[in-house]
Amino acid sequence: MYTIGMKITLDHTHNEANNIRTFFFRPERPLEYTAGQFIELTLKHKNEDDRGHKRWFTLSSSPTDEFLTITTKYAGDDKSSSFKKALFALQPEAELEMSEAMGSFVLPKLIQTPLVFVAGGIGLTPFHSMFEWLASTGEQRPITFIYGVRNEEEIIFQDTFDRAGIHATIVVSGPSDAWGGERGQIT
Repeated sequence: MYTIGMKITLDHTHNEANNIRTFFFRPERPLEYTAGQFIELTLKHKNEDDRGHKRWFTLSSSPTDEFLTITTKYAGDDKSSSFKKALFALQPEAELEMSEAMGSFVLPKLIQTPLVFVAGGIGLTPFHSMFEWLASTGEQRPITFIYGVRNEEEIIFQDTFDRAGIHATIVVSGPSDAWGGERGQIT
């Protein structure tokens, strides 16, 4: 069981792609967490659908970052929950409730452990958190990273991969004719 940890305030957002946005929050007090962990957000809103007012999100930020961030995809007005609609409509200074960070999908303690990370679409957020942490601390790890997306527009956080020294093998399932990289589905 967990408890609501604190209030967080939206500082600003950044569109990573047409349908993917990062939300930057200021916590009411410092949050101790490990890169790769997740939180639960509570966003009470009008016209709540049966999916409710709580959602789980991996923190896409590093514990070394100034802001706590989540990065999520919007499926469109006809497919998105009332929660996602309310989240994407938030304005700076809006307050939400957030649980304490939890989860054990984090980097192993032994830095020499070879790792293979596979992410599809927005499922790359825990890896982004870890790569941001690696970039900010200068720690090097033997990581093979395979990242699948639907189209080139959805390739996000390439600058973070570069700063962390991570080569991403990007596989695009619906590439344009101009795409020169890997094509297909990751299975």
